[in-house]
Amino acid sequence: MIHRGTLGHEIAGNRPVTSGHQSRTNGNHGSALARAASAFGVSVRVHLPATAPDVKKDTIRRYGATIIEAPSYDQAEANAHAEAAMPGVTFISAYSHDDVIAGNGTVTLEMLSERPAIDTLIMPVGGGGLLSGSAIVARRSTRSLLVI
Repeated sequence: MIHRGTLGHEIAGNRPVTSGHQSRTNGNHGSALARAASAFGVSVRVHLPATAPDVKKDTIRRYGATIIEAPSYDQAEANAHAEAAMPGVTFISAYSHDDVIAGNGTVTLEMLSERPAIDTLIMPVGGGGLLSGSAIVARRSTRSLLVI
């Protein structure tokens, strides 16, 4: 399920045929991006801080992505944005990309479909993409939902 948001970008028809995708992440979004890129046959470079857990790096590599490490999260973000300025590179944010947020919202749609009695959502917050997608779905819901 973690790759829903990233697949939302691909399914929305934004997959370049010859271009690479890249992002900055602490690991979860990078894993999702690597998995989606692998499924669609697209190359991906994931910018990570050197302190990202090895288990997350290993997962990203297992899906065939190239990892670019930086000394800090902020430097990884800056490097990713600099690379995205190059022709043929698409930056996919873990927390502020519309398609990623929409894809993440499908988690809440599925929960509400399977458990109609849910009245409270307790969502984790990393970059905020999952929380944003869930909050949008909750706001648009025909019932009152508390999002924490």
